[in-house]
Amino acid sequence: ELRQVPTLDGACFTLTGALTKVLTKLLYSYDLMIDMGRSDLMVTGAPDVVLGDPGKGFVAGNTLNVTLPVTTTAVHKDPDPNNGVLIYPYMYLFSADNLRRSSFLYSLTSGANQTLAVALDQMKTLWQNVRVDHTYLVSPMYRGEMSSTPPPVTGQVLAAGIDRPVPLMLNMSYAVPAYECWTLVVIPICYTREYKGDNHMPIDSLHYDVFPATFAEFLAMSAKGDGGLGLSWDARFPSLRDADGDGLLSTAYNGLDPNDAAADADGDGLTDRFELDRRAAGVNISPVLRDTDNDGLPDAQELRLGTDPAAADSDNDGLSDGAEVAHLTIDPNTGALTTVWAGGWNVTINALTPFTVRVSSDPLNADGDNDGINDLAERQLALDPNPANRVDSQNRPYHPAVPNSPPLAVVVETDDFDGYVAPGQSFIYTSTVIANAAAVPGVLNVNAPAILGGARNPLLLPFNTQTFSVTQSVAQGVSVAVAPGLGTQQTALSSTASTRLSDTAVAGWTLGQVTTEAPLGGIVVPNLPYYSEVTASRPDRQDNFHIGVMAFDNLNSPVPSPIGRGDILAYTLPAGSMRAIENDAGNTRAFMGNSAPSMATNAAGDTFAAWGQQRFCNTVTFNSIRVVTAGADAQDASNGIEPIIALTPNGGTESIAWRWDT
Repeated sequence: ELRQVPTLDGACFTLTGALTKVLTKLLYSYDLMIDMGRSDLMVTGAPDVVLGDPGKGFVAGNTLNVTLPVTTTAVHKDPDPNNGVLIYPYMYLFSADNLRRSSFLYSLTSGANQTLAVALDQMKTLWQNVRVDHTYLVSPMYRGEMSSTPPPVTGQVLAAGIDRPVPLMLNMSYAVPAYECWTLVVIPICYTREYKGDNHMPIDSLHYDVFPATFAEFLAMSAKGDGGLGLSWDARFPSLRDADGDGLLSTAYNGLDPNDAAADADGDGLTDRFELDRRAAGVNISPVLRDTDNDGLPDAQELRLGTDPAAADSDNDGLSDGAEVAHLTIDPNTGALTTVWAGGWNVTINALTPFTVRVSSDPLNADGDNDGINDLAERQLALDPNPANRVDSQNRPYHPAVPNSPPLAVVVETDDFDGYVAPGQSFIYTSTVIANAAAVPGVLNVNAPAILGGARNPLLLPFNTQTFSVTQSVAQGVSVAVAPGLGTQQTALSSTASTRLSDTAVAGWTLGQVTTEAPLGGIVVPNLPYYSEVTASRPDRQDNFHIGVMAFDNLNSPVPSPIGRGDILAYTLPAGSMRAIENDAGNTRAFMGNSAPSMATNAAGDTFAAWGQQRFCNTVTFNSIRVVTAGADAQDASNGIEPIIALTPNGGTESIAWRWDT
């Protein structure tokens, strides 16, 4: 087949084209004398890898030095038979010296291409074992080997990661002999020429697991995009099930860990696992708040003290746990203890040389010293602006750990002078309560045994802080009757007074001035507002409202009916105009119910209103009328009853729809 003709490369052609190629080969030819297509032309050895600092190992920041040996095998290439007419007389050109003229230069770079300056005869003395490889026709064809080691790549910096590649490029530049032939009249002339070229071959066989340079970098975490955390030094590391090691499963695995980046999310010294375990045991402690109840004591301190971390005042004495206990404060940003003290209070000791001590009260006992004065009162008395009020009647400073005489005294007496009473006798029992400090109204309890009528209802102690001066007394008398028929015996009456000192602190809440607002508009007679509903209109304020009103028009009826014509009116307080959100315009076929419109407002301030409404048909159909009990009506001469169906609109006149005799 003509397509198989050499030099035509299997292409479609014409006879003229084929003839032209043949004539060209007869007149001129050119080809390489070295076989550049051999698989063993260039063979690399095993790379020699040396760490810049072997003591560090494969860690980020260390360097690699890489050396790559190369063996080159050059073999003469058999001439193309199509060139034989010209080259055959010059086969002597394929000599051993001709092969030695070949030059192959190599370099190893860090991924970048490099072209080397090369020429024939640069390495004639480096070829080894040059010998006959085979013969072509009768001419010997030679081969030779050369071993070389390009300069190493140095300072290749390692980056942390798994299976990290070391990018290398092996560059080869070469100059090999070629022959060129042409015909002068009928005589072929051939000689050698220089042919240059280069190749760049990436070396991708070197991969290493490179660790971070420090242990902290090895353990460093980063977000993995699924809500979890994983080792950050390689993107292929998945989210860890428990990145912070607190024993709680990450939310990436549907766990409960509030912050998988920290075993102690709120920095209070308690691990998240511990706090959630305590919650499961019934202790309302938060894993994301250092001070769950915001009483000034961090949760860890509360647990050490035994106080309730979820209750600001564990003993309910009016003092927060943080105010009762002297403690070091914590840094609000880091949770670390500072050198600043808070809690407790100063007590001045009235010695010959007065001095001040810082005291704490028991946060688990409202009256730690059991002297009848709770810790809040002891603190208030100890800090009284008047030094004379800071000591009790025995001249002892008020102290939460020292029993004091209370600033409240109870004196009892009866109108029976000898202390003996007879069965059936009555007497007056009087309790006088003396306040030595300004006190608010309190309660007096009289405790009596059953034979004296039992306990009495609590009595008011109307102390008045506005009129207090030095002392204030309140007396309450009760009538006591001795049960009849009793034998001789002893019995006792007692009185207990309870009050609290006047609050000297600034009130947390105060009532604002009452604002008189104008009457709601839009309601004109005969409309009357019978039902209304109020809803808050803003989630961030307590003084903005929406009001919905059902305004009935019962056609001037003095008493509202269960149904009626009317409108639903909406108002906004404290400012805003009225708008009708439902207006029937006198439609007698639509009546309202007898209930207020229901309203609800969402966080965006949008309010939804709903109301009851009745609509009536145009036609009322009675399928049958049955008289259950019939009898004489005694109203006319006819026997039995005479039924009539009549329609009377609200406020209108009667209209007969049906009679028995029609």
